Amino acid sequence: MQLWQKTTNNIAIENLWQKTQADIKKMFQPDSLCTQRFLPYQYLSFLQDEILLSGMQPEKIELLTDKVFLHKITGGHPELQGLLKMSGYTPHVGNFMLWGHKITKILGRGSSSVVYCTDEHYALKVVPVTDRNKLFQEYIRLAGIKSDNIVKTFDFYESPEGAGMLLEQLSALSCDTDGYMRGLNYLHQMGLCHGDIRYTNLGSDNNGTAKLFDLGNSFYGTTGSMQKEKKDLRLLLEKFNRVELRNDN
Repeated sequence: MQLWQKTTNNIAIENLWQKTQADIKKMFQPDSLCTQRFLPYQYLSFLQDEILLSGMQPEKIELLTDKVFLHKITGGHPELQGLLKMSGYTPHVGNFMLWGHKITKILGRGSSSVVYCTDEHYALKVVPVTDRNKLFQEYIRLAGIKSDNIVKTFDFYESPEGAGMLLEQLSALSCDTDGYMRGLNYLHQMGLCHGDIRYTNLGSDNNGTAKLFDLGNSFYGTTGSMQKEKKDLRLLLEKFNRVELRNDN
């Protein structure tokens, strides 16, 4: 089936379609969870049907644009669309509100979550209602932590359609290896394993303080699982520091 069929009167729709293809493809990286959960070409085929049926009717173009925007701000997670519709979003991310926070962009995506940046420079992690309890457990664990090397949480929100957790917004991974190890040791002293040690869950605050985040997969572990996790973190940081050293030279 052809992705696009030209007619003499659909230049405006074709321009929108080409932009849509580029925007959607940018959201899907190879082997990402987003790609595995929601194949981009399934969505593109759906959009093609909309385009071929729409002709030049302005209301259809607005509906198509709205669907593209809804897909982009849910980070590829259709189960979050009900929450966003209920919030009365508009097709401009800067005007989109969740629990009183203005959303400016997407910071990241998980298997069933999207993390947004707010205009106050917080991170807002949002999940569908089916993952509400898991997010609440993560919030409870983070709220009880008193370590400078673990991400801080500030509030928890919920509605019939989903739930959210307000966090400090972090920057790129820090070279402070000891800081990450202190954070992990703190969790282990509480009996917790982080459960998902990888580059994308290591960050830093504005002062460059190393921070572990995303405790959504944390669990109460054994001595063996904690030792393995420490080893995994050391190897990860050693690899990162070698890459940084090469880049500096």
